[in-house]
Amino acid sequence: MVFYRLLAEAARPIIGAAGVVAFAVSIVSCAPKGVPQIPDPNHVDSYCSIKPVHELPRITAVDSIMTSVYERLPAPGAAPSLAQYRVGLRTTHGVIAYYENLQLLKPELAKTFGEPGDYLIAHAVMIDNERVTRDERYIYLELRDHGTYRWKPLLAADTQNVCSEGHRMM
Repeated sequence: MVFYRLLAEAARPIIGAAGVVAFAVSIVSCAPKGVPQIPDPNHVDSYCSIKPVHELPRITAVDSIMTSVYERLPAPGAAPSLAQYRVGLRTTHGVIAYYENLQLLKPELAKTFGEPGDYLIAHAVMIDNERVTRDERYIYLELRDHGTYRWKPLLAADTQNVCSEGHRMM
C-alpha cells in the first residue's frame, strides 16, 4: 500500500486532486488478489550493531527485501557460501528471521524448486547489509527444495539497511 500511496502522490501534480482518488482506486484494483502478505516472523536473531548506539532489526526492511527477490537464481559460484554468509552476517550486521511456512509469490522459482503452485515456501531468511552492486544484495532463504528445506542464495533488488537505531522489530 505504501507504493500505491507514493505513486498517487507523484501523480497529484499531473492529474489534480480530484483525479488522484480515481487513479489510486484504479491502481489498487490492478493489484493481484489473494496474494498472502508476509507475516511477522515468529523469532528474530539480531546481528545489528550495538556500538556506538544500539541498533535493532526492522521488520519493514526484511519484508521489502524478501518481496524484491528476483525470479532467477544467482549464477553458480557468484553468491557467498552459507558459511561465508553467516560469518559476514556478524561483521556487516543483519538478521535471521524465522517463519512458519512463509509463502512468497515467485512462480518461476517455485517451479525450479519443485513446488506445485506459484509460491516458494520458506522457514527462515538471513539478510546482511552487504551489497553486491549499488542496487543488489544476496540473501539466504531456508526454503523447500523438492520437499526438503535447504538454505539457498537468492538475489534481491532492495538494498536498504535491515538495522535501524532505536526501532524494535517485535
